[in-house]
Amino acid sequence: MTAYVFDTECTGIDDPEIIQAAYYPIGEPRFGYDFPLGIGWSELRKPTKRIEWGAIATHHIFPSELEGKPPSSEFELPEDCEYLIGHNIDFDYNAIKSRSWYPKIKRICTYAISQHLFLDADSYSLVALVYMCLGESMRDYAKNAHNASTDCIITAHLLNEIAKRLGVKTFEELWHISEQCRIPRIISFGKHNGTPLEKIPSDYINWYLRQPEQTDKYLSKGLTMVRNGSYKPPKLPTSVIS
Repeated sequence: MTAYVFDTECTGIDDPEIIQAAYYPIGEPRFGYDFPLGIGWSELRKPTKRIEWGAIATHHIFPSELEGKPPSSEFELPEDCEYLIGHNIDFDYNAIKSRSWYPKIKRICTYAISQHLFLDADSYSLVALVYMCLGESMRDYAKNAHNASTDCIITAHLLNEIAKRLGVKTFEELWHISEQCRIPRIISFGKHNGTPLEKIPSDYINWYLRQPEQTDKYLSKGLTMVRNGSYKPPKLPTSVIS
């Protein structure tokens, strides 16, 4: 089973195009819970659309640096990728315009898992979480965050911390946990913003599920489970760390 930690820097939030991509092969641990990180790959890409100033303020990559680089639209993941790991991985995955040609890749989202595992966190940003878990040892990496290659390394550190706390040693276990955690605990928009799924009125659930374009398949799955009486918040494995 081949897994990669993956991260991108993009043109912006809406319909993003990749301007930098990085991935690192990562293996299942032979001893303990540390998933070993291999040698990575990183490259700049030239998009077809304007890079938003807010995006430049985050990643500090200017259009002039992308002249002569390969087109964003031609980026592809390694053919042997079975598991793709990232912090809010759907954003990075959706930035790959050629993704419809891939075999089914199982995505593991450290952001989704962290929201259920670290209930006392005051921020779920990647850097905030590794600082909370690993302290000042992450400072040199964190200072260079929002570089795709560096963010892959930081994500790998967070993944190892998650694995230790959950007591899991395989990507398949992590993927199943990620899928559970991607079903939201609360609704985050509209008149019921902030309401736990199990407390949302049935008439609103029925209305939402009738909409022809449901942008969040995990919210739809959760609301369907509420309607059917089968919804339960994710129950994570017992932590191996006190």
